[in-house]
Amino acid sequence: MAVNLKDNQQAEILQVTIALSIVADIAIVLRLISRKLKGSYALDDILAVIGLVISWGCLGLGIYMVKIGVGKHTQLSSPKDQENFFKALMAYEIVYFATLSATKLSILTFYTRLFPTRSFKIAVKIMTAVVISWFIATTLVSIFSCKPVRAFWTHEPGSTCIVSEHFYIANAVPNIITDAIILALPIHMVWKLHTSKWERVALTFIFLLGSFVVVASIIRLSQLHQVASADFMWGFNNTVIWSSVEPSVAVISSCLPTMRPVAEFILPRQWLSRSRSYKGSSQLRSYTHGTAEFVPKSSQVDEIDRMDRMDAENRRLNSYWTADTYSSNAVPLNAVGKSRYNSTTKGPSADSQDIHVETNINVSASSIIDSYLKANGFADISFDIDTPFESKYPEEISALRTAVLDANTELSDLLLGPKEIFVEYQYNYFVCMRALYQYKIPNAFPVGQEATFAEIASKTNCGEVVVRRILRYAITNRIFKEVRKGVVAHTATSKALVEDEKFRDYVGMRCEEMWQAELNTIPAMLKWPDSQDPAETGFSLANNSSDTMYRIMGQDPARAQRFSNAMAFRLTGPSLQLKYLVEGGPWQSLPSGGTVIDIGGSHGHAMVAIAEKFPSLKFIVQDLPATIAARRPIPEKYNEYISFVEHDFFTPQPIKNADVYLFRWIFHNWADIHCIRILKNLVPALGPNSKVVVSEICLPEPNTMDARQERKLRAMDVAMMTLQNAQERDKDEWISLFKRADERFSFAGVTQPEGSDLAVIVFTWNETEN
Repeated sequence: MAVNLKDNQQAEILQVTIALSIVADIAIVLRLISRKLKGSYALDDILAVIGLVISWGCLGLGIYMVKIGVGKHTQLSSPKDQENFFKALMAYEIVYFATLSATKLSILTFYTRLFPTRSFKIAVKIMTAVVISWFIATTLVSIFSCKPVRAFWTHEPGSTCIVSEHFYIANAVPNIITDAIILALPIHMVWKLHTSKWERVALTFIFLLGSFVVVASIIRLSQLHQVASADFMWGFNNTVIWSSVEPSVAVISSCLPTMRPVAEFILPRQWLSRSRSYKGSSQLRSYTHGTAEFVPKSSQVDEIDRMDRMDAENRRLNSYWTADTYSSNAVPLNAVGKSRYNSTTKGPSADSQDIHVETNINVSASSIIDSYLKANGFADISFDIDTPFESKYPEEISALRTAVLDANTELSDLLLGPKEIFVEYQYNYFVCMRALYQYKIPNAFPVGQEATFAEIASKTNCGEVVVRRILRYAITNRIFKEVRKGVVAHTATSKALVEDEKFRDYVGMRCEEMWQAELNTIPAMLKWPDSQDPAETGFSLANNSSDTMYRIMGQDPARAQRFSNAMAFRLTGPSLQLKYLVEGGPWQSLPSGGTVIDIGGSHGHAMVAIAEKFPSLKFIVQDLPATIAARRPIPEKYNEYISFVEHDFFTPQPIKNADVYLFRWIFHNWADIHCIRILKNLVPALGPNSKVVVSEICLPEPNTMDARQERKLRAMDVAMMTLQNAQERDKDEWISLFKRADERFSFAGVTQPEGSDLAVIVFTWNETEN
């Protein structure tokens, strides 16, 4: 067959390769913009960028090949150009393999964040190993396909080379198979999502857009044999085109699922908005598993939070390409407790879709939690006595639990309405609880057995009719259960009242100390307007005393012990764990041998926790003589790091120039005038490098936290007013407090660890400031 030497496909090759490279560049830019809009980059983004950068090597080599004759017949090229072609071909193969491998690893890494089941992760790890092995093998074979290596481009006599067609088939077939498997991996997971059928079809389509990569691979394979033809420079035309198409399309396909945020800016809202009717289907990315292997991701936690704060006019289709992970040990103060509110809203929207949203959150998150419990051998959640008092969940599950509680509270408030919501808050609860505590009703019969009302009355010296009325009200609050008419048995809560002394004393303190103080708080405010005196409180008035709560308690050993047990129980709560102080404090920045003083540090538990992770520091615990004398010994291994010193923080600080002076849950016990006095006594000891670290509640800005969570913090604020005329404070109040003590205090920042009630607030000391 005659050859037309005027044939020329160089322009076509350049147009296709350059155009696709530009599109791939744009796809990566949009991907990075999308991730930036969502808050952070991840490993899959880095791998995608690496794949793009390597693909530029394919583009450059392709242009070079065109320059030396590819796209024209071989007869028109010089022997030197032909030799350079084979040199470039070897380099092109290696760069081509690297581009595809980086892109595949990017997709697989993305999968692990999106679908975190154990079996799916194993499958992804296997595919990751296969891709890496394929890259290593093909690269080595490309380099050493001839012996000697230079024979690949010199074709010198006596050399041996692998048959080109065999090599191309050997690397292309595994490439096609891995592409197909990677495309297929997520499909069955998509169809387990709790979304509408249309959304699942749409997500499947998004994934299957990558099938064009497989098509490109197959077409490329069909063209590779022409490289071995006599007219190889002309025969490589289609091969170089499809060898450029495949990696560029791979990069583009890997970016498509991440472009949702950018699409929200470009496309009309109605294209992306969710149906106005939820019809009871969950819009959350959660799965239902029949096997015990489910472990959740923080992206699912973030999605629950996101759904919770979306208003009715801004709800978007919650589809696959918004699935990003944004986790952090600490969040900014203005992001504490994500909610449906923002700084411009006056409160929660109350349209009918809110009910659908809260219902979907409850159903979806509850399903995730249930799957986790089954996967990890936990008993089903119930009110029965075999339910454990405390369950140690990972952070992701704890966050989901919080999201369900928040959504459920809001749903309840919406359904109750503005009047019935007030009626729902029953003071009778404390009448019931105090009766259970006072008459020791939970102890009237053993856990696991049953008793009649008459039997309980005889054991408690309380009338049968009263026992029946109290217990039947308690039963509506899941405390006891009536198994048959007139016969009761224990539930998890009544069992806890029997077996957990600290919990029982916490209930007693709430019912017999706090409740009485709360009832007398308004009379105290009327008697002593705007008082900051801790002896002029609802607690003092309830006890008919002119003394402070701590002194009143100290006069009665039994009450003091109950209060101590109650506080010990409270401090075991997950939101008050010391790990948040360890993770959120500035300990890493301190020099080796630096000194940390825990002022009012009681038995030194905080210093033990910090010393465990930062043993290079020196720790001093200060407290009143009686507290120091009564402390329990700390583990012996900490004795070289931690010492105890008697000190009253209302007197001048004796230890000067320490690196950190820590106040943990101290200032909330005192009104401003007393806190300022504490700080003024600290000032003379401060050195130029000293920091004051405060571990306390930092109240959120209005409308930045879910109502249930904020209610808990605001309740603590009111409680401190009731007991001590003290208070919790927000960021501005903390800054004001320190500035009023001394203008040389400088606010360095506040960190609110996720899941913690207590923030870590840091002030530095500026000796030169006027």
